[in-house]
Amino acid sequence: LKSSMFSSNRGLSYPALGIALPWLIMYVTCLEAYYAADPRRWQHGSIPFISGMLGDDKDSSAKSCLRLLAWSVAILVTCVSRVAAYAMIHKLIYILSWMSLYYIVWEMTVLTALWDAHPEQNPFKDWVPGSILHFASSLVFFVVAGAESFNLNLARMFPARAHEIKLSLTIYIAVYCCLFVWNKVEKLGLGNMLPLMEHLMLFAHVAADCVGLNNLPPLAQAVRGVVVQVDMPVTAYFVA
Repeated sequence: LKSSMFSSNRGLSYPALGIALPWLIMYVTCLEAYYAADPRRWQHGSIPFISGMLGDDKDSSAKSCLRLLAWSVAILVTCVSRVAAYAMIHKLIYILSWMSLYYIVWEMTVLTALWDAHPEQNPFKDWVPGSILHFASSLVFFVVAGAESFNLNLARMFPARAHEIKLSLTIYIAVYCCLFVWNKVEKLGLGNMLPLMEHLMLFAHVAADCVGLNNLPPLAQAVRGVVVQVDMPVTAYFVA
């Protein structure tokens, strides 16, 4: 088995494509569904929050379940892609610990988005509204996804800028969450600013994971057309 088998020979390794394509397919599909559900959204220039793409209050019960299943499967594929790549450099336990946490938090984020859009499906509605549960889950996912991108990719690709990157990620997430709560309480009328901040976070996260995985030895050599054995001691080039 050789790492060139994991290369598409077109600039991205198959594991990197395994991250990019599921996200892109679900993003485009759910964005189209958001505007198709209510044409006024497009007419008014409304940009959905990511939660509106995870769970839409205009979905039927069956469509809500289908949306939940589709997101669950899509992100599971991205996790499997990471695991396959890291197994090549003998970091299987390391990546499984990250992906287990990542996927659990993601599932809670999607599930609570469903409860937010359809309060009647929230089993805890008598105690906590779905909107609060979804905000809490989203906050945890922002932190976990940011930490995952930083520790697995950004710190390795930009070691000299690791501190600045970590600080920037922390400030961005903190500012977003504060603005979100403030806007809910005071009705600041920020329009599409907050949704755009969410979409920027999502694209930055996916891009960091794709580029970082694509530059993970020995995938980087395979993408450049260099054949290397999977069992070579490439862990020396990996910064955990």
